[in-house]
Amino acid sequence: MRMPQWSLTKTLALISISVIQIFGDCRSVMITPYRHHFLQKVDLTPYKKIYHIGDTIRFEFTGTGKMLFDTITNSFVKADSVGFVVRTGMARLNKFERAGRIRPEHFFTSSDGTNFALTATDLDFGVTWFYTRVTACGAGPDLHFSAGIIPRYAGVYEVDLFSEHDAYNCYSGVNSRADIDFVFNLQDCNGDLVTSMGDSLKISPADTADYTRLAAQKKIFFFRVE
Repeated sequence: MRMPQWSLTKTLALISISVIQIFGDCRSVMITPYRHHFLQKVDLTPYKKIYHIGDTIRFEFTGTGKMLFDTITNSFVKADSVGFVVRTGMARLNKFERAGRIRPEHFFTSSDGTNFALTATDLDFGVTWFYTRVTACGAGPDLHFSAGIIPRYAGVYEVDLFSEHDAYNCYSGVNSRADIDFVFNLQDCNGDLVTSMGDSLKISPADTADYTRLAAQKKIFFFRVE
């Protein structure tokens, strides 16, 4: 499954992780093939181009009957033993002063206990990550994910959902030879917000083209906070 190609110097870097098995002679290396490539659409509510400080933006999906769509077989398959982590990154695209009182970990807070895992910053760029563990091992009939974020500072942001390449069997805890890719279940991911901002954003024309392509593929969502 193709992953977002992150050539941007001021955005998140997503590194593909392959599972490698070595048998006997260390010169003989085999890449373990994935058994399933799941594709999951993620709802974002409420859908807007402009939010306000204090609004709640929620990401969620439900795999009814613990069924997930497998792009290898082009069908829904029962995934009642799968576990994975949903990792999402929010990056502010316009300048802020690192030495000032605004820090990247202050851009968002959680509405429901979401774990904010990491922040990264340089002189004029900040990223906030959150992660949520999802497991099908349980008494509930469906596979469900829901997380809400609350913007705390004005700015222009992008949010992307990272592919998960370490899906595991939640009963045994071992790798399940499955990965899962996420796309936004939206008609429009506000790619025009980036193209209309021009020089006010800290991105190059080449980066703008890359962002626009990813927005068209529903892999990245742009919004403004006022």
